[in-house]
Amino acid sequence: MPDLVLMDLDMVVMDGIEATRQIKAAAPQIRVLAFTAETDTTTVSSVLEAGADGYCLKSTDVESLVMAIQTVSSGGAWLDPLIATMVQRYAAERRPKTAARQQVRVAKLSYGLSTREMEVVSLIVGGLSNAKIAEQLQLSEDTIKTHIRHIMEKLQAHGRTQIAVKAIKDGLIEFERTT
Repeated sequence: MPDLVLMDLDMVVMDGIEATRQIKAAAPQIRVLAFTAETDTTTVSSVLEAGADGYCLKSTDVESLVMAIQTVSSGGAWLDPLIATMVQRYAAERRPKTAARQQVRVAKLSYGLSTREMEVVSLIVGGLSNAKIAEQLQLSEDTIKTHIRHIMEKLQAHGRTQIAVKAIKDGLIEFERTT
C-alpha cells in the first residue's frame, strides 16, 4: 500500500481525477499529489474535489516538486503557486458584497463550526501541517487531528485539501488579494 501517489491526470484507461476519487474512497489515508500540465479551473477544482491532497504542475522545478512531495506526504496540502493564485482570485471574485456578508455568517453557522474549528480551517487553508497548527494554537497534535476529523464531518469533506477548497468556495475564509 503506497503512502503517496504522484497522479498524472492524463492517462489512457482512466483519467487521474477518477483514479484519485477511487483511491480516496478505497484508502483515504493514501496521499495523492496531482501532477499535471493542466491549469484550467475545471480540472483544478475537479481533482481537488475528488480528494487530491495537492496540485503540482509539470513545469515546476525539481526543488519545488520535492517540497510538494514532502509537504503532502507529511500531511500538508500543496498548491502550485500558479494554482494558488487562481484559487485566491476565484475566492476574491466570489467574496460576498457588503449586503451579502450576513449570508456568509449564516453559512458559517450552518456548518456548526466552533471558533477553534474555524481557526484550524484558516490554518489549513494557509498550508500549515498538523504539527505547525498544534504549535501555533498551543494544542497537541492529537487534538488537532480530532478537530480536523470533526471539521471533515461537518463540511462533508474527505481531506485537508477538500476542507480548504470548501472553505474558500463557500466563503468561510477570505483571502486578501496580493499584488
